[in-house]
Amino acid sequence: MTVAWLRTRPWTARRCGVFLKASGTAGMLQLSETHFIAVMDSGEVASLDASTGEQRWAVSAEAVQLLALDETCVYVLTGAEEIRAVEISGRKPLWTVNAPEGMQSADRPLAAAGAERLVVSGSNGVVIALSTDTGREVWRRGQGFGPAMPAIDRSSVYLGGRELAALMVADGTERWTVSGYTSSAADGWGAPWVKELNVFAVVGGRPQSVRMSNGDTDLMGDDSMEADVLSSLPPVVEGRSLLVDGAEGVSVFHDPPSRRAWVYKSDTGTPTVMAGAGRRVFLVSDGNVTAVPVL
Repeated sequence: MTVAWLRTRPWTARRCGVFLKASGTAGMLQLSETHFIAVMDSGEVASLDASTGEQRWAVSAEAVQLLALDETCVYVLTGAEEIRAVEISGRKPLWTVNAPEGMQSADRPLAAAGAERLVVSGSNGVVIALSTDTGREVWRRGQGFGPAMPAIDRSSVYLGGRELAALMVADGTERWTVSGYTSSAADGWGAPWVKELNVFAVVGGRPQSVRMSNGDTDLMGDDSMEADVLSSLPPVVEGRSLLVDGAEGVSVFHDPPSRRAWVYKSDTGTPTVMAGAGRRVFLVSDGNVTAVPVL
């Protein structure tokens, strides 16, 4: 693997980004402020230094896609169409189960881990929750469209799809739902993002804020984005900015509700991961990590 830090100005002289070029990674997730977890071409799960990109350690896992991680494990999809948990401290596989239909490597499933559950969203709109201790399936739910990355906050999980759904993550009990505009995928709820007391998601090309307690909605932007597919990645709220991935690129809203401030279109394609920290939003696309400055 070749890793190099480069500085560039992809938008204007005042908006400079930082790229981490890492050939042969199938997704990256932050483990702490100092290092990241990545899946390498070799199938290993590796820990990379966040400042230099140097490899700290690696575990053989036959992985082809990184799904999620929590305090104890990294969860991956293997080339044998399995979901596998790899212990971080012990650096060894903990359990392996067969990946269900719609959650295999060609489907590019999306997942989140927390509260002793791994919640996986498949391309067929089915969402399952696995016990993080054993890999046993605890509950499943049809959301109509997918995949859309789930969001776990404390004891609840939030799901996109035909409706935005809030469930108890332990057993899948429904707390509330909010319907999409129509029955088409483009008008469904995209992947949700939890920030403080609200859930943020895109529905019908418009970013919305939904109150976590009862599902009440507020419009976050007064112009809509081009929407022809379900938004599989959640919006990211960082500082005073809201970033939303869409067909036109990543739309940036400052001090929402407002009109879009600008749109960033990556030369490396559609991002596969978006995450915010330290007044930056990081976009992972084709082995590159771009740091986008926000207000």
